[in-house]
Amino acid sequence: MTETTGSDPNQIAETLMAGRLALIAQHKASVEDEKEKREALAKAERQTAATWAAALAGGWTPQEMRRMTFQEPQVKGPGRPRKNSAGSKPRTPAPVPPQGGEQQPGTPGSVLPVTSAASASGASSPA
Repeated sequence: MTETTGSDPNQIAETLMAGRLALIAQHKASVEDEKEKREALAKAERQTAATWAAALAGGWTPQEMRRMTFQEPQVKGPGRPRKNSAGSKPRTPAPVPPQGGEQQPGTPGSVLPVTSAASASGASSPA
């Protein structure tokens, strides 16, 4: 910390703040540098994805590319999004179980009652 002489509080505060302001200026420069580098990285990733797609369109397979030590880019190249595996129809949500904790017969987790058909078929029940 800088030693201050005199009794003017404003002068003392300015002296103390000068070092802190310099730290803010350094931090601001670091943040701006990081932002520029992130933008450059995003641009490079898009370029890599585009050249990967061009290689595949030119006849190379992903397996051949990997054999040549190229890794498939994490960022996908530009283009139309692919259809989902079930076609273009969205999935339907699962049915909601009834309220009150009761389960309908035949649903997962429910126990079906024993009917007299089991005893009519000749199956014996343990006594």
